[in-house]
Amino acid sequence: MDLARYEDEHEDGDGFLVAGEGYHLERAEVTLKKVSEAESGASTPFEFELEDSKGTRYRPRATTIDFGETEGSLGVGDEIRGLIIFEVKDGATGSRLFYAPGQQPLAEWDVP
Repeated sequence: MDLARYEDEHEDGDGFLVAGEGYHLERAEVTLKKVSEAESGASTPFEFELEDSKGTRYRPRATTIDFGETEGSLGVGDEIRGLIIFEVKDGATGSRLFYAPGQQPLAEWDVP
């Protein structure tokens, strides 16, 4: 998984999604690559969470990733790319991204 963090004051680059009062949007640019013949583990981008430096966790607000289109059709070396968008309290920034299906973190990454 490759991560890049982008911050917007109160809306994404297309003006599609607007953060609520006292919040801003943070986007994690995600690349998932299939590295084995095993079945894909991630089934929805909504199983990711962003944690800020104070330990508050945020669930995705929106995503550009559609795992359903590629479920079962990815070959070894194939990739899925897209954005996972979080609404974060003003003054906070995401510091860790978690893959947490069923609220159980299975993987985590520092956000640069």
